[in-house]
Formats: sequence, C-alpha cells, structure tokens
Amino acid sequence: MDYKQINGLLERYFEGQTSLEEEQQLQQYFAQAVIDERLQQFAPLFQFFEVEQTAALDEQFDARLLEAIEEQAKVVPMRSTGRRVILRWLSRAAAIVLIFAAAWWVYDTQQPLEQTGIDWSKYEVTDPQLAFALTQKALKGASAQIKKGSDMAQSEVKYISTMTEILK
Repeated sequence: MDYKQINGLLERYFEGQTSLEEEQQLQQYFAQAVIDERLQQFAPLFQFFEVEQTAALDEQFDARLLEAIEEQAKVVPMRSTGRRVILRWLSRAAAIVLIFAAAWWVYDTQQPLEQTGIDWSKYEVTDPQLAFALTQKALKGASAQIKKGSDMAQSEVKYISTMTEILK
C-alpha cells in the first residue's frame, strides 16, 4: 500500500469511520518491517493492539487468583466477649439517648409559640424621625459593604485580566 492510501485510512480510523477490514489492513501495514517514515509515529499504536491480542494468561494465573481470594476471605477471629458486652451496652445506651432526644423534640415542638416567643413590641421605635434615622444608618452601612465588595471584585477582575494578558 502507498502513503496516500494508508494516510486516508488513518484519517478515517481516527474519525471512527473505518470497517474491520480496513483496520486489519492498517494492522498488517504497521506489522511490516518497512514503514514509511511519515507514518512511523502510528506504528506503536497498531503494534500494541497486535501484541495485546496475542497476550494470554499463564496456566498458574487461576490458581494464584483463587489463592488470593481465599486468603482475603479468611474469617477475622471473633472479638473477645468483654468487647462484645461493652458494644452491646453502648448500643443500648445510644438507643435510649435517641429515644429521649426524639421525645424532647416532640415535646418542644408541641409548645405554643406564645410561651416561647419574644415580645418584639417593646423594641419597636415609635418616633418616626428616629425610625427614619435608624433606617438611613442601616442602609448606609449596607451600601458601604456592597461598595467594598464591588471594589474587591473590580480589583480581582483587573488582576485576572492582567494575568491573562501575561499568559498569552
């Protein structure tokens, strides 16, 4: 086969449009002793496929695999009885704690809100001018925080654009 045919097959191969027969032609070409210099870079790929197709496991593989599986499956010796007793009591204690926590949560959620609520009426501002001044102060604080965040974001964008220009 000549260079143009093989190159065309390679292009179709890498696009996934070759048939099995065409792939066999490529494997046969790259299995030859003499390969065009321009196509040398693809030779290891097709030679690898051929080597891997002929690779086989040795006869001892199954025995070694079964031995490794049996070794992994060996039963871990039982823990001492003292440990088992402690674990049993700890699990029972944990269950009791969970029951009490659930009961407390149910009891707490059943309480009416009037008993647990806060009377916000004593914290309300009744003077309209004072309420306006407090609102202005809160909005100025929020505005300052937003401006600070905006300035930080702008400086980061400048930094990133500078780094992008440097890396180009």
